[in-house]
Amino acid sequence: MEHARDVMEAPTVVAPTLPVVDLARALLATEAEALCVVENDRLLGVVTGMDLVFREKQVHLPTQITVLELVLQLGLRRTRQELEKISATRVDQLMTREVVTATPDTPLDELATRMVQQHLSMLPVLDGGRLVGVVTRRGMIRATLHHLVPSAP
Repeated sequence: MEHARDVMEAPTVVAPTLPVVDLARALLATEAEALCVVENDRLLGVVTGMDLVFREKQVHLPTQITVLELVLQLGLRRTRQELEKISATRVDQLMTREVVTATPDTPLDELATRMVQQHLSMLPVLDGGRLVGVVTRRGMIRATLHHLVPSAP
């Protein structure tokens, strides 16, 4: 059985203070779908290409319901969160802080399950709290190809 250590790659990391424009350049330069946000050797979060795509989407407007003379606004928190993300100027304002991670010993089928169920393009691999690698979609595709054609790289 294969594990994360068998398919993981070196992580591409960015600082939390990196400007969003430089993040876009880094994502394009590395052709990565996601980058790890690291400070003082500690994983703070993950930032993805979809976080940048999000900036271009239509903002969810709150729904207003009037009952007698009382006006209720539904979805105001969501609107605030979207506006904060859209107006982000640095990586730490855009990144996902609650990161799904793996360990080097996490089995391949468990990695695949996490990635599929949670729509993840990358899983950081932590060993003792230290970032040691990432499992990417490309790495998982390579593993699948190797299972289908054992002589494949």
